[in-house]
Formats: sequence, structure tokens, C-alpha cells
Amino acid sequence: MLAVNFNSIRVRLILGLALPMIAIGLGALLLTSSLLSVQANKVFDRMLLGAAHSIEQRLEIRDGQAMLDMPYFTLDTMESASSEKIFYRVERVDGELLAGFNGLPMPETRDKSPQYYNTLFAGNDLRAVFIQIPGTSPSSSVYILVAESLHGRDQFTFDILNVLTIMALLTMILTMITAMLAVRRGLLPLKHLSESIKHSAEQELKPLHSQVPPEVQPLVDSINYLIQRVRDNIEHIQYFNADVSHQLRTPLAEIKTLSELAQKELVSGSADPQASAPSQLARFEQIEQITDFLSRTTQQLLSYAKTRQSLMDQQMLQPLELGAFCRELVMQQAPRIYKRGGEIEFICDQDSPVWVRADKLMLTGALTNLIDNALIYGVKNGQPGLISVTVGHDNQSGWLCVQDEGPGIEESQLASVTDRFVRLDQQTPGTGLGLAIVRQVCDIHQAQLELRNRSQGGLEVCIRLPLELSAPEHSGTEA
Repeated sequence: MLAVNFNSIRVRLILGLALPMIAIGLGALLLTSSLLSVQANKVFDRMLLGAAHSIEQRLEIRDGQAMLDMPYFTLDTMESASSEKIFYRVERVDGELLAGFNGLPMPETRDKSPQYYNTLFAGNDLRAVFIQIPGTSPSSSVYILVAESLHGRDQFTFDILNVLTIMALLTMILTMITAMLAVRRGLLPLKHLSESIKHSAEQELKPLHSQVPPEVQPLVDSINYLIQRVRDNIEHIQYFNADVSHQLRTPLAEIKTLSELAQKELVSGSADPQASAPSQLARFEQIEQITDFLSRTTQQLLSYAKTRQSLMDQQMLQPLELGAFCRELVMQQAPRIYKRGGEIEFICDQDSPVWVRADKLMLTGALTNLIDNALIYGVKNGQPGLISVTVGHDNQSGWLCVQDEGPGIEESQLASVTDRFVRLDQQTPGTGLGLAIVRQVCDIHQAQLELRNRSQGGLEVCIRLPLELSAPEHSGTEA
């Protein structure tokens, strides 16, 4: 048995088109049947009345009495146009039968206007008409009764209804076929779209350019948007793999080389362990430094991957009080900076909270990268200098700035320093991703990134974020 999937768009459209039309056809057929029965009765009633009038025309008045002049062989029966026998009864008002069947029932009430009624005679269901022909005297007044079997008119109505029913069935079948063809033709754009998607998936992911009806265009736009997102994700993964391979290949090779050297020194210095100990210690210190570099590089690569603007949803941004956020982060970073011989200060007006809309994790990564850069490159007289973190605002934006006391950056290089893997100082370990991460975080937050050299020396990097106008009217930690 063939199962019908009612979730199918094709089935729904066909049923949605065909069922109402079939219902309308059936309703029209029933209405036509009722009207046809009424009209057929009227036609046959007029024929009966015509037969009665034809008898009336044969009436004659002789010696003041009504007489019927009809051939003898017609006195018993006569046939109607439908080949049904017509029974009739003609009598004077005084009850004298002039012609016809004496037992043919008269109506209970007798009016001057024609009267139609159903009756039974000789085992036949009849339709009768009664007319009264007034005369100049009671003996000249005549009653004429003509009756016909109902079988004729019923058969006539049945034959016409059969024809109408066959026509209705043919119309319904044609309606179903037309609906199926129309739905099939209407769904062709979806079939072509499916083939285009399949072809695109087999070749390469690219936007669809199929000519489709306006109703399908939003679907194509959504698919194209999804394809673009998938392409961006694939491209992002490819870039990430290339970045990981590019950044980690050399440090891993160095670790392998140092490990092999340390192993050889252990084997060759086994006779005199004390003599080889300093060399082995130096190797392990180098491995530790490279491992730290690998850890920081991996963290920055992951941060850079997470801050892709095309992968972000603006709904992730939440109201954040910038002053409290930066104060907490500076306190977390201070022990590490002091351990390396540097200093850090935080400047903010606690009575003037700065509310912005931001992602806390991303902004943490951006500020941490700025502090790391200031710690690494902000060297003064061979020692890490003072790092200043400042928070403020104006009427349109809130900002956080990180200042160092290093040599700064040449003006010609300020525009390119935020590109990926750009390193101005090749002697200092780094990945060239720190400011690139900060740039991506700014793009996601629709913020401005400003880099400028300070007149007294050092670099100042500022992030300007739009103010959050609907933020709570209180200061303190973020909501």
C-alpha cells in the first residue's frame, strides 16, 4: 500500500487546491440536482396543464349542456411526450362523467385556479392537475382532471443527473490532474535549487545564483548567508592551521634539538657529572624559555581565533563598567609585572563610572595583550618601565589607555603594526599577534584603536568604546 506523506509540500499543495474545488463541485452538483428536480416538475406540470387545455378545446355546449367531442379510441388513455400514459377524467359539475376514468381521485378542495397534487390510482403514483371550466349554467360547467405517472419525470430527472454526475466526476479528475501538474511546475524552482546546492557542494562552496520566484528568494538568501558563514569558518580553520604550523614549527624543532644535545651531554658527561652540570642546566633553561614562548604563542593564537568578527554574535556584548573591570584586571596582573621588575599603576575617577557594551572575556584578552606588550617592549635603561592604565570618558565614548616608557614606534610603522605576525623588534621574543588580537576585539565592539608616541617617550595605545546609554545609574562592578 502506497503511504502518503502529509508533511510533503507537494501533497499539501495538491490537497489544498483539489479538495476545495472538489467540495465546490459536489456542492454545485447537489444544488443542481435540487433545482433540476424543481424545474423538471414545473415543465411536466405545464405539459399536464397543456393536456387539460387540449381536452377543454374539445368541449362543446349542446342544448345548454357541456359535451365532449373526442374519438372513441382516446377515451381510455392517451400518451404524453415522455411516453408515459396520461389518465384523465372529465365530468360535469353535477357528477355526470363525460370521459375518462371515473375512479381517478379528485382534489379535496376545488378552486377555480389550476390545482396540482400527487395521488394514487390503479397502483400507480401519479401527478395530477385539476381545472374547472365554468359555463353559463351549472349543467354547462365541467371539471377536467389529467394525471401522469411519476415514473416518467423521475426517469427524466435521473437521466440528466447521470450526465451531470459523469461531467462532475470528469471535472474533479481533471481538477486533480491540473492541480498535480500545477504543483509540479510550481515546485520546479525548488528542484533546480536543490540541484544547484548539490552541484555547489560537489565542486566548491559558492553562493547560489539560480533564477527563482520572489517567494523562494528569501530561502536562497538564507542559504547563501549560510554558505558564506561555512566558507568563512573553513577559511578561518585553514588560516588557523597555517598560523599554528608557522608559529610552532620552529620552537618545537628547537626543543627537540636542545633535548638531543642535553641527552648527548648526559651520555658523554656521565664520567664527570659535575663538569657537565652547568651546560645541562643551560639547556634546560633554554627549553623552559621556549616552552614559555610556546605557551604564550598558543594562547595568542587561540585568542586570535576566538575574536574573528565574522564568528561573533553582537548579542554576546553586555553592559560593563570599564573602571571596575580594568581595576580588577590590573590587580591580577600586578604580581607578575612586579616579579619581572616592572611597575604598573591604574588611574580612574571612581566617582564617574564608565559604562560600555562589551564582551568581558574578549576585553580581558585585549587589555592583557596591551599590558604584555608594554612589559616586553616598554624597557627603559635595560629594565621594564612604568605601565600606566587609564580609564576615562567623554560625551560619546569611554576609553582605556595603556602607556609605557619604551622607545615607541616609528610613525611610518604605526599603521601596519596591528597586522598579523608583524614584529618590529626581531631581537625580542614574540608572535606579532598581540596588537592584531586587539584590533579584532575593537572591530567586534565597533571601537576605535588609537596608537601614538608620547612626547616624553613611550607608546600609548587607547581603545575607545561607545558608551552604553541604557546602563544602570550606579557605579561599582559591572552589572
